Amino acid sequence: MSDDSRSEGTAGEEAGFQEGTMDHQKCTPVLRALSDGTRWRIVQELMNGPCRVTELGIRLSVPQYGISKHIRVLRQAGIIKTDRQGKAVTCELLDSHREKGGHPEKVLNFGCCRFDFGVHMK
Repeated sequence: MSDDSRSEGTAGEEAGFQEGTMDHQKCTPVLRALSDGTRWRIVQELMNGPCRVTELGIRLSVPQYGISKHIRVLRQAGIIKTDRQGKAVTCELLDSHREKGGHPEKVLNFGCCRFDFGVHMK
């Protein structure tokens, strides 16, 4: 046995994931969900507060069926939560992802990655 034995890092460590942060198995669905332009715009809208699904569809010019599919993907990825009251469904971002300090109203932190919705790209 060699004294030169070294501990090999895990795949997550090699990819830049740190202990105590979200692992790649939890982060992958988040990244996939946010890779779609419509879902990105939904999250941008929800940064301003809860909104009904029908209102999101109107604001984003997306048909009801399409907006519902996108909402389902965001909910399954753990980015938003929904609340049904009768026929009305209200969506909102999970508070656990809002970054504390700075400008938390426009920043989501998923542990593996951070998104600043207050910065507008050209």
